[in-house]
Amino acid sequence: MESNPELILIFGIIGSLTRVGFYWVGLAPSFSFRSRLVGRLIVPGFDQIFAAPLAAIATAIVGAVVIRHSGSWHPAAHAVFFGLIWFILLACGPTMRNWVLTGEHRFRPCIVGGTSRQTFRPV
Repeated sequence: MESNPELILIFGIIGSLTRVGFYWVGLAPSFSFRSRLVGRLIVPGFDQIFAAPLAAIATAIVGAVVIRHSGSWHPAAHAVFFGLIWFILLACGPTMRNWVLTGEHRFRPCIVGGTSRQTFRPV
């Protein structure tokens, strides 16, 4: 059986994009792309959701290099790096609840059921 280091890299990228997609449903940045270039380049309250996906992609790159050079031990290296990427994507913060409550973002209307108006319950 041949080693396939590209598989772990694809898994890391797809998992990271999925995590960011789940965090962005119904939320948008409170600033435009132009204001990011002109003003603050890094907005910690919003950019904290990118820490775990970037760590997962970096782990996938390291995993691909290790798997390519692991020789006959590549199945064990695959298992270790798949588990490590899962751990990073699922266990690292911020939690969705924490980010919705404290992140620097705005709510955007969701298009559900043919309507473009999202109903909010009064607090």
